[in-house]
Amino acid sequence: DQNDGTYVVKYKAKSSAQYNLRITLDGEPIKGSPFALSVLPGSVIASKSSAEGTGLVEVIAGETAEFLIQAKDKNGNNLTKGGQDVTGNLNGPGEAKVTITDLNDGTYKGTYVATVAGEYELSIRIESEEITDSPFVVQILPASASSDFSDATGEGLSSSIAGVTQEIIVQAKDGFGNNLTKGGDDITSKLSTDELEVPVEVHDNHDGTYKLSY
Repeated sequence: DQNDGTYVVKYKAKSSAQYNLRITLDGEPIKGSPFALSVLPGSVIASKSSAEGTGLVEVIAGETAEFLIQAKDKNGNNLTKGGQDVTGNLNGPGEAKVTITDLNDGTYKGTYVATVAGEYELSIRIESEEITDSPFVVQILPASASSDFSDATGEGLSSSIAGVTQEIIVQAKDGFGNNLTKGGDDITSKLSTDELEVPVEVHDNHDGTYKLSY
């Protein structure tokens, strides 16, 4: 009450939304009440912003990893416009470029393709500051086994002594040369001459390797 017939109305809304502001005089709405008003998000705060998607957790080598970043203000309100400086950087055993696309609605799409299996750290920044939970620990897993890249080791590949059991180890690898770490692939072997065939036993070690013995 300004004691001059005017009154100051103050409010502080922390959540961005569409509101109705009701003002009454002696219990009755004044002219124009309720007033429709919009409370917009504030400036972006990286530490309040977030990201989600499988590209932040686990990806198959050679596949396009994706994640979505949501820019937020200090009260956790989602920004609804783009234009922020958003960057991503992937550090690990291999190199992969992270591409960020501004969707112009407060969100940003991130993509990358990593071909070297292993553990990586994905750092996401807005205006040079890390977002919530960044850096993210990402596992790049081997792709499907490729016969062109899988290999075998052991003396039994080149020579043997009659009556003595020989062993060969097969390492299954994907098309990028990554060692597979799980079993289950169809590994077969045949040892023969024009006149006879020697049985070859294949044992799955369930770690991406297979023991062949004959």
